[in-house]
Amino acid sequence: MKKIAFITLIITFSLLTNIFAQSNKIETTKRWEQTNKLVKPVEAYAKTIEDFIRKEGKPHLIIADASNPNKDKNPIWKSFASESELEKAREKKETYTIAYIWTKKNKIVAANFTYFSQ
Repeated sequence: MKKIAFITLIITFSLLTNIFAQSNKIETTKRWEQTNKLVKPVEAYAKTIEDFIRKEGKPHLIIADASNPNKDKNPIWKSFASESELEKAREKKETYTIAYIWTKKNKIVAANFTYFSQ
């Protein structure tokens, strides 16, 4: 009698586990599809920005933090007309954070930050 009860318990447990696994698989698939619906437009937009940056080449704006990390409490951001102007300025005073920025229709669409340490 105990054997039959034990076997019945194992079969019941197996069936319930299978039912819950199938239910969970369906829910996971639904969530994955919902996530893809949200992510796909973002990925498509990011691709257009990558293409835009590749086409434009050089950034439209270059800014760098010209503060002294040992003295200044807050960053001191300065704008540079070109990378060569930035490099000339860095010969006199190092910058530890540089932002290369691309704009489209007067809005920032991409920024690439470069960080240096002392």
